[in-house]
Amino acid sequence: MNVTAIPKATDWISPDEYLEGERSAEVRHEYVDGHVYAMAGASDDHNRIAGNIFRELGNALRVARDRTDGSAGEGHSLPANTHR
Repeated sequence: MNVTAIPKATDWISPDEYLEGERSAEVRHEYVDGHVYAMAGASDDHNRIAGNIFRELGNALRVARDRTDGSAGEGHSLPANTHR
């Protein structure tokens, strides 16, 4: 059985067939309810913006965590099930 990563509009493929085709595909695809759709590649600007957003979120989360873990000498402690 020869399956391509991009089926005809009426073709339904299984998740396993999708994954098999995706391994050899030159572009990435999205699998939704048995149908496969090509995804657009990200531009350099998109990647730069996404990276900046992730960095800012990480910085904000680090500051928020530092305010609650007692590192500022406030005597607060993290719950026992919290891992760093």
